[in-house]
Amino acid sequence: MNNAFFSDLLASISERGRTLLRRAGSSNGKQDASDLIELCEALLSGRGEASGTAMAREVLDRYRHLDDKGRLSFFEALVRNYGPDREKLAQAIETWRAQPSDDDASELHFASEPRRQELIRRLNRAPGGTSELVAMRADLLLLMNGHKELAALDRDVVHLLASWFNRGFLVLRRIDWSTPANILEKIIRYEAVHEIRDWDDLRRRIDPVDRRCYAFFHPALVDEPLIFVEVALTESIPAAIEAQAIPVLKWTVPKMKLGAFHDLAADILDRAQKNNWKMAVAIVDTGGYLVYFERMQDTQTGSVDLAIEKARTAALFRRPTKLFQDSVAAGGEGLRLVARFFLLAFTVGLVEHGVDQRPQIALSLAQGRQVQQRDC
Repeated sequence: MNNAFFSDLLASISERGRTLLRRAGSSNGKQDASDLIELCEALLSGRGEASGTAMAREVLDRYRHLDDKGRLSFFEALVRNYGPDREKLAQAIETWRAQPSDDDASELHFASEPRRQELIRRLNRAPGGTSELVAMRADLLLLMNGHKELAALDRDVVHLLASWFNRGFLVLRRIDWSTPANILEKIIRYEAVHEIRDWDDLRRRIDPVDRRCYAFFHPALVDEPLIFVEVALTESIPAAIEAQAIPVLKWTVPKMKLGAFHDLAADILDRAQKNNWKMAVAIVDTGGYLVYFERMQDTQTGSVDLAIEKARTAALFRRPTKLFQDSVAAGGEGLRLVARFFLLAFTVGLVEHGVDQRPQIALSLAQGRQVQQRDC
């Protein structure tokens, strides 16, 4: 089902339920924490999915109209009255002490959960509930200064938000000039490292062919970029960055340009042609990422992945894969778990001019003897 349609349907159900709630409520527009707590208690008692959704929306709306004093009173009431059921918790502890078991541990776990966690879960059912709860937590952080007792409530909110915003729920999307304006405006506003001065500045960062921007979104916050990164594609490290780059960053960037990769592969393939060898050449950087690939006509397709994986193995282990093959031949069976492809025949990985500065090269031969591999 389309997410927008489902959200609209849920909002419609919620609004109708809230209309019924207002008939029994006050109409003076003034809100206080005690009324809100009563509504929360009713929400926890459970009255069906539709009415619960409407009631959750009503709680969030009334909360938004509270002033700082009312919000502090509301949070204090959640800490004071919505902790775990002490009698059930004490009974679960005694049962666990008498005869510990997995079932008793589970009962103890659920008995120790504060009631406010279930309240927050039910509030999250309301249309737009997730964003409202995130904003509520921001209010809580501001009010915690001088009110240490609110830390227990904050831990519960963080626990639930961490489970709702784990990496499995986030969606990675590319940001470009065709992205909706409301999202682009937030990219400008949220950038905290390198300020984006205006729309022209933003376009210079995301529109050119050598620029990229990606952001993580949550399904409940479809127009809210939670995390974003701007990328500039360059052939080398810019001088302004290179002076401060960490050694690992310097080491993993190839020192050769694309034309040099082509010339190197052409030289290898020319030698292979003279010896009537069918070869595939894969060149990776020192991080194991493919930067250049070429194969001769009629080279077996199996040599494609073979050459690439051979090169990756040589790069990541910083040694020719022939050493692994020789070790296995001498009885090193455990090495079979280290690199997937170094045992396969007719391939060789070469390391030239030291692994710290130059890319790794792997050659995959479809025909030829081992001595020919060494010559190549």
